[in-house]
Amino acid sequence: MRCSRRTEDGQRGSSKLTDNTESQEREDAPQDDVAAMAEFREFVSDGGAGLREMFRNAGLQPKRLRLGFGRNIRKTPYVVFDHRTYPQIEAHLFTIADSAMWIPEILPNGDVIIFDTFEWYEGCGFADLEAWRTLAWMCLAGGISGVMEWLEPYRSEPIADERWAHQERDFLAGLYEVPPNEPMPVKSFIGGVDHSIRRHIRELNRLGFPTIECCSGISRDHPKGGSMLPYVFFDDEAYCDVSAHLFTLANMAGWEPSFGAHGYDVMLGYSIDALDDEYLKAWDELVAAARKLGPVLKEYRKLMDRHENTMYAVERMQRDYTLKNIPEALGR
Repeated sequence: MRCSRRTEDGQRGSSKLTDNTESQEREDAPQDDVAAMAEFREFVSDGGAGLREMFRNAGLQPKRLRLGFGRNIRKTPYVVFDHRTYPQIEAHLFTIADSAMWIPEILPNGDVIIFDTFEWYEGCGFADLEAWRTLAWMCLAGGISGVMEWLEPYRSEPIADERWAHQERDFLAGLYEVPPNEPMPVKSFIGGVDHSIRRHIRELNRLGFPTIECCSGISRDHPKGGSMLPYVFFDDEAYCDVSAHLFTLANMAGWEPSFGAHGYDVMLGYSIDALDDEYLKAWDELVAAARKLGPVLKEYRKLMDRHENTMYAVERMQRDYTLKNIPEALGR
């Protein structure tokens, strides 16, 4: 289930929990799901102890948390997670934040903070603000439960030859602007794709993961020899932090992610020497993971569209909000 809380212009959102992919108008809120919101509000009435326990049960280690209710209703809600919990957790937390329309940042010590900026709620009365705040936490909790469950096989035996967070911090260095880039229409290149995986490549692109280059690894696609292990390159310039989503996708599907030589494209490789049927199963598993992850990121991608210029996109592309606005989250 995906939680929608933004309007079409990215300025406000609804409190409606919905299984479809369309944003709801603010006029629908906050009447929908009143009972669920009231139940969740009661759940966090213990100062966040229950929420912390829920995060720990999902496999995360929260270090600091501010709910943003009561006397803190005008302060930014946030949660800081320990980055040492397991390899690649940073990419997973960025993906979770994006699925819930929260904002993630990597702190100077490597930990990840996820917060929901007050600017979204400016102009609301106290009652409305509390409703939006409740819904925001519901969205984040739902995102954590879903994505961490999908990642359970990886988390039980994590592998991280290349760390996403190292690239995100060192290469971007606090300044992020997606270069002008439009994904190529699938029909313009699908004829050159290995026949065995054409349906897989079509589906990956349809689900919002633009591909650039691939090899099936399947021998019948290369009767003259020269077949390589399965791999697929994705366009890392498609939208802000798509690389985090791609690393998460790889970990969900049992593939190995890495960055391209020039620091942009993300390659997912399947490095196990296997038979054709096993390779085809690996491609099926990659698409199955994309069918789970793609839909929950659809609203994020829409709000981050460079042609839309939404308020959310402006906030999301910052890299130093915490230092400037919520220094207490640093725990110093």
